[in-house]
Amino acid sequence: MRKLVSFLFVFTLVFSMMAVTNANEASGSGSVPQPEYLPYAEVGVLSEGLAWYMEAGEETDSFGFIDTSGKIVIKARFEAAGIFHDGLAPVRIDGLWGYVDKTGQFAVPPIYTGVGRVFEEGFAQVVKDDKWGYVDKTGKEVIAFDYEDTNPFNNGLAPVKKNEKYGYINKEGKEVVPFRYEAASVFSEGRAMVKIKDKWGVIDQNGIEIEKPKFEEAFPYSRGLAAVKHEGKWGYIDLSGREVIRAHYDEARPFQEGDLAPVQIDGKWGYVNKEDTMIIQPQFIDVYTVFSEGLALVSIENEDENEMLGYIDQTGKAVVPYSYDLLGSSFSGGLATVADGGQGSFYFMPNPLNVQTQEPQTQSALPSASKVMINGREVSPEAYNIGGNNFFKLRDLAMLLNGSDKGFEVGWDQDAKVIRLITSKAYTEVGGELAATGQHSVKQAAPATAKLLVNSEEARFTAYTLDGNNYFKLRDLAQALDFNVSWDAASNALTIDTKSGYQPE
Repeated sequence: MRKLVSFLFVFTLVFSMMAVTNANEASGSGSVPQPEYLPYAEVGVLSEGLAWYMEAGEETDSFGFIDTSGKIVIKARFEAAGIFHDGLAPVRIDGLWGYVDKTGQFAVPPIYTGVGRVFEEGFAQVVKDDKWGYVDKTGKEVIAFDYEDTNPFNNGLAPVKKNEKYGYINKEGKEVVPFRYEAASVFSEGRAMVKIKDKWGVIDQNGIEIEKPKFEEAFPYSRGLAAVKHEGKWGYIDLSGREVIRAHYDEARPFQEGDLAPVQIDGKWGYVNKEDTMIIQPQFIDVYTVFSEGLALVSIENEDENEMLGYIDQTGKAVVPYSYDLLGSSFSGGLATVADGGQGSFYFMPNPLNVQTQEPQTQSALPSASKVMINGREVSPEAYNIGGNNFFKLRDLAMLLNGSDKGFEVGWDQDAKVIRLITSKAYTEVGGELAATGQHSVKQAAPATAKLLVNSEEARFTAYTLDGNNYFKLRDLAQALDFNVSWDAASNALTIDTKSGYQPE
């Protein structure tokens, strides 16, 4: 297999946290739009509508950013660049790293010898004096430079390394899971993979062991299952650690869009579903990208034993024909960054399926483990933690605050298709408030689209839909309704005080 050298950086997001170890004749079916080559030496993955580009120089190369049309939006003046995420991208200038916004202005000054890949949950990893710490999006150093290694935050926790051992800290920099592991993954779906004595096990967000260390290798959870290697073979376990697909594959990767997972048998890759049914028969030499917007980049071997790459759909059909010269990224926003053997090499390929978002961009919703106190009284709503923030049902919160200084009414305007909140008005029960569903477990939450008015004024809230119910970010509601929310890490307690006004974090 030929080595992929300069274009490898394009794939830094393709198998995030995964263990992943060119082409004029065409094969297969499908059609490729006529390329509109980009006049740049190299081009990166599109993210948030922008991609880095490289201008080759006689002595050094320089990087900037282009939009989906190929137009330069930030001129090439950096020594290196990453992708945009959460509105910021890492760049290097004069040997030091910082983060720029989409105008090219530095949000985090270039004063660090190293940085993490992207911002996650408002924080990014940076290196100073050979130690890792964290900054926020304003450039403020929010967690001290005490660590030998750091990772992104997920659901409010991050694995970090101190004194040669890994543990987990929260966003206040406090230890929440002790430093005792040889290696540790980020949390995904309320679970993390941790390594002890060269074996991987599973813990929850409280550090409680879900599955003892016994796996030779493991991937983070995805879509409720995790790929693990046990006694030389790969299978899948569920969130309880129970084996649901027996370990009988030579290789395996996480489940992805379409609830399909790549697995390898006798040197060939295929795709299985969660029932371990082979949906796409093993036939591929390698799998280069996850399924995204209906397509994945894979490779086959032709009669001359040469590798050819193409994009397949979720039935295994080659929608973009196999070619010696093709190399590309996952599709995002209807486009993929592609390099081939053409005159300009790089171009943005439109998705031939004409699909921009096959599935909602979901996030894992974890049952909130925090104790909830309202005006000194403990309550037990079915709340969820999404991205490190607490989310409540509107009617549950209205019921809990009813009779207090910050009580509010909830109504649905069928004609306008909006939710109306009226402050300083008694709440009218509709039934089902604070009811325990008995299914308070890790779920996938999709962004909610409901419009919401507070006293006839439109308000913007972060909200997600779980099992047909809308859950709203507690701090957004606190700000709109002017009550105070605080969290005590030591007691893991979330406190709502309706007698005090809202105070930003």
